[in-house]
Amino acid sequence: MNLKLLYQGQKYKIVATYEANTCPIEDFLLSSDQSNQSYLTGFLQMLEHVANNGFQESPASWFHEASKQNSIYEFIKGPYRIFFFKGDADTIAVCTTHIRKSGNKADKASVRYASEKRKEYMSAITQNAVKLIKED
Repeated sequence: MNLKLLYQGQKYKIVATYEANTCPIEDFLLSSDQSNQSYLTGFLQMLEHVANNGFQESPASWFHEASKQNSIYEFIKGPYRIFFFKGDADTIAVCTTHIRKSGNKADKASVRYASEKRKEYMSAITQNAVKLIKED
């Protein structure tokens, strides 16, 4: 399983999954869409802070559990969500997908996708088959 390193903090790493040789989370975060720039900048600052300090030292309003049953969480910034699960060792978050939220409940398709990626990740960990990509 290929993972893209988004942030290497003082304590933790935040990574994102690949989909067909691209990293959708990185593409989203580095988008040049001016209408979303404040949200994207906020996400980048949030991820950097979590990588350096962990969830316990981060505001609770930045993230919450989207699916207790599947151990899936989401980072929150305005109307946007980045779904993730907690990784192994010093990998504090494995980001999987993003959406613009339109309702009160967590997006079921995003939770399902993140759950599938979590299973794939856990299998790759046990097989020692995780490749961390630092640069494109």
